[in-house]
Amino acid sequence: MSIIVTQTTPKKIKFVFDSQMNYADYRYSIEKAFKVRNVIFGKSGDIRTDPYFKHFIEERTKNEDLILKDEDSVIELINKYLEFYKDTPKAKFIELDSMLISDSKKAYYFQPTIYTCMEVKEFDTNGSGANYAIGAYKYSQDIKKAVEIACECDQESEMPVNVLELP
Repeated sequence: MSIIVTQTTPKKIKFVFDSQMNYADYRYSIEKAFKVRNVIFGKSGDIRTDPYFKHFIEERTKNEDLILKDEDSVIELINKYLEFYKDTPKAKFIELDSMLISDSKKAYYFQPTIYTCMEVKEFDTNGSGANYAIGAYKYSQDIKKAVEIACECDQESEMPVNVLELP
């Protein structure tokens, strides 16, 4: 799986991602990133948390946009999510999970295993095709093309490539 986030201008954030999820010997197409109101999030690892996190963001943004001011605000959001679903084992993150999340101003990378969060300055990658995508992006400076190349090189990634943007 390859997800790349890039901040093309101070007011435009783009998520580009492939369409394949693997589990044991099974491969299937899946939506890997979601846009809810002013928030985009994408995750690699175990997809079981995705519907729970999407529902949580939908509930949080019913009446107003979600503002992610800094890394601490992202960790606070994750803590509220975990508290909201504390009695739901499938909603907990596992070791291989990592997430990219953005409001309309900034993007962040969150790694739940070591509970760290970093702001994405230009671009960041996530998933098995990440190294291919980084190299392709450095060469082409085209984020969508970079994920397409990663899909060709990484057996865990698959076309089509999808794009979500926040102005």
